Amino acid sequence: MVEQEANFNNVYEDIITKSFFTERQIYIISKRLINKNKLEDISSGAYYRQLKQCQDKVISLLYSILLLRAIRVVDEQTLSIIDGLADQIAVMLSTKNSDVRFRENKQSVMSVLEQIIKRMSKV
Repeated sequence: MVEQEANFNNVYEDIITKSFFTERQIYIISKRLINKNKLEDISSGAYYRQLKQCQDKVISLLYSILLLRAIRVVDEQTLSIIDGLADQIAVMLSTKNSDVRFRENKQSVMSVLEQIIKRMSKV
């Protein structure tokens, strides 16, 4: 678990910064997907409030993707590239001791991701 948290902090930190989710929200979403239990270090009220915020953001994101796809800002190739990038990041994160490699290569990985994402944006 500690290794997974190190991987999370090393790779997702920059991605989360550029997203509209907070680190806490991503943590809640990932925990919810794994075991669907309430977090231990948070009150029930706060947890369900934050869970609702996460659900609202995910739904808004899906509507945004749908809208951007409909007006041709995001095309099939872009979605395919995003899917491939997500798969590659997942593989890198699941590799043993990947946190060391990510610390060493974090800047170059993020630089490549930024370049790809900027090229995919038609706006």
